[in-house]
Order: sequence, then C-alpha cells, then structure tokens
Amino acid sequence: MIFGLALVVIGFISAVIARRITRPVNEIIDVSMDLANHRYYSRITGQTSGELQDLSMSVNQLAQSLEKQMQEIELNQQRLSGIVQNLVSGIMLIDQRKLIVMTNPMMEQIIGEKGLTSKAYYEVLKSFALTQLVDRCLEQKTPQQEEITIYFPRELILDANASPVLSKTGNITGVILLLHDITEIRRLENVRSEFVANVSHELKTPVTALKGFAETLLDGAMYDEELLKKFLTIIKEESDRLHRLIMDILELSRIEQKHVSMNLEQVDVEDVVVATMDTVRPMAATKEIQLISPNLATPIVMQAERDRLQQILINLISNAIVYTPQKGKVTVGVTENIANETIVITVKDNGIGIPVKDIDRIFERFYRVDRARSRHSGGTGLGLSIVKHIVESCGGQVQVESVEGSGTTFTVTLPK
Repeated sequence: MIFGLALVVIGFISAVIARRITRPVNEIIDVSMDLANHRYYSRITGQTSGELQDLSMSVNQLAQSLEKQMQEIELNQQRLSGIVQNLVSGIMLIDQRKLIVMTNPMMEQIIGEKGLTSKAYYEVLKSFALTQLVDRCLEQKTPQQEEITIYFPRELILDANASPVLSKTGNITGVILLLHDITEIRRLENVRSEFVANVSHELKTPVTALKGFAETLLDGAMYDEELLKKFLTIIKEESDRLHRLIMDILELSRIEQKHVSMNLEQVDVEDVVVATMDTVRPMAATKEIQLISPNLATPIVMQAERDRLQQILINLISNAIVYTPQKGKVTVGVTENIANETIVITVKDNGIGIPVKDIDRIFERFYRVDRARSRHSGGTGLGLSIVKHIVESCGGQVQVESVEGSGTTFTVTLPK
C-alpha cells in the first residue's frame, strides 16, 4: 500500500518536472519555427530557469535582432524602389536566362509597352542595336555603352548602357540595361551649332563689307569725292546693320533668360498701334504701301508694358512692309475677347506670302524665307523670334496664317 502510494507520488512529481521542462522546450521550438517562416515578431514568453532561461533569452535576442535587420532591409528596399521608379532613365534587369526581371515606368515609356517582366528582352527591345548591345554584355561580361537611335514607338536618341551582374566566382547572373533619353540634348546642341554658324555668317557679312570698302578707300579711292561719299554711305549702312544685329542678339538673350523686367501699366492698345505706325510710315512710304490702323468705337485698355507692346508691333508691321510689294496694303486690327479676358492683335498684309514648308520655321532665329530681300532691307533675321519670346513671356501666343502669293496674317493673343 505504502509502496503503491509512493509510486503515484513519484509519477506525479515526474510529470510536473517533465511539463516544466518540455513546455519551455516546445515554446522555443515554436518560436524558432516562426523565425524560420519570417515571423520575426514572435517571442518566448514562458517563465524558465537555468539553462533553459539562458536559451530562451538567446532566442529572443536573435528574434529581436532579426526583426530589426529585416525592418532596415525593407526600408532600404522601399528607398531603392522609390529611386528606381522615379528615375528619369529607363532601367531593365535581365537574368541569365535572358528574361526580364524588373523594369521601371520610364523604361516602359521608352519601349512603349507595359508588363515587360518574364518576357525575353530580345522580344521586347524592338531595336537591333539595343539587342546587340545586351548580347555583347552577356558574352564579354564587360560594360557596354553606345548612342542608339530607336524609331518605335517614336524616334528617340538614347544613351544606352549595359552592365553585367557578376557573382563572386565571376559568373554572369544578369545584365542591367540603362537607357537615357538624350533627344532634347542633341536637338539643343544642333540649335546651338546652327546659332553659332548663323551668327558667324551674319557678323561676317557686314564686317567683310566694312573691311573691303575701307581698304579700297585707303588704296586711293578716298581721293575720288563721288566714290568716297558712296563708300562711306555703304560703310555707315553696314555699321548700322551690324549694330542692329548685335542689339537684337543681346535683346533675344535677355528675353530668353527672363532677365527682362516688366513694368506693367494701363495701356491704350489703339494708341500704341497708331504711334507704331507713325514710326514705320516713312519705311512704308518708300514703297507706297497703305497702312490701315484700327478704328475702335471704344478704347481697349490692357495691363502691359508699352515699350514691349510697341516692340512686338514694330517687328510685325515692318516685316509685313518688307514682304509686301509696291502699293500694297498692311492692316492692323485690335479686338477684345471679354469671355477669355484677352486682347487679339492682327497684322495682315497682301504680300508674297509664306510657303507652307517655311511656316513652321519662321520663328526660328536667323531663319529667312527670302534671304536676299531680307538682307537688302537691313533685316537681322531675329525680329519674329523676338516677337515670339516677348509674347510668350507675357503669357500669350502668336500664330501665323499665310497663302503664298496672297498675303500673311500674324495673330497675337495677350492676356488683358
């Protein structure tokens, strides 16, 4: 009886001891499994003692460290993803199977297609040159760079860079393709080159004339009073043209760089038009051209800088006079659009008109439809470009309609 009772007591004590040992062990196992399954928030909460307590503390410290590291990794991934997604360059990651692993929105915009992942790069890159660039990178395991022009979905000039992704053993595991759109940069470079070439040519013409006539005078022509007067007149005209050219270049530069301050005031538009016509009337009189000014029933007043408005009108009206034949007609109209709160100024002539192929280019610097006539009239080729920049700096727009052989109409719309 006593022996039996002792066995029961021993069994109970053994069960209690076993539970105190196995429960913490099971909890440690469960937490370890949670960590293995990326549940880094899991912790051991049971009370233990001795070696089990040390083991529990170590597991909790490990879990805390892993959780902190994973939070930092996730934060870095978010930052990296934000940078990649907002880059102005297109990025494409290609694995060793030649499949696309990742792209950013700019790459999709350049390629003209979405959902590129898991597709073969040679099916997506609709450019033989781009495909060859990636192929060389995969074969040679070295970075490749090339300037490539693509024509689909639209024509673009790209700075293409392909860089290999290498493992520690030197084996290639993928390629990073970086595409940067440099179309606008190349266009601006061409504009700059054309501008420098045009400026050089336009400056060279009067300078050559000045030099030539001065040398002729020094060689003895100065003693001929008639030739002296004629050559000095030409030298003065070319000097004036050179001065106008330099002033127009400086003016255009100031406007483009927005260094021109606007001193706005209440301006009577009809009054400015009439004053401008009086300025160019002698020029029109030499060709017997009729200048027709607006005849408004009520004054139209707008917020503007009088000098800038007059500069716009002088360029447009004088341009119309140049390209209108003898006894022609130049008409200036002014209307007010109350709904849009804008003022519309039109300058219409019945001159030679502008060919369709030239209309899109007439606002370019130094562009002339009739170079011989413009140069003979003393034009610099910058007048319409100056008009366009002044109008746009005032928040307006300038448009042109023309029929070759019938005349041209320039329409300037300015906010009131």
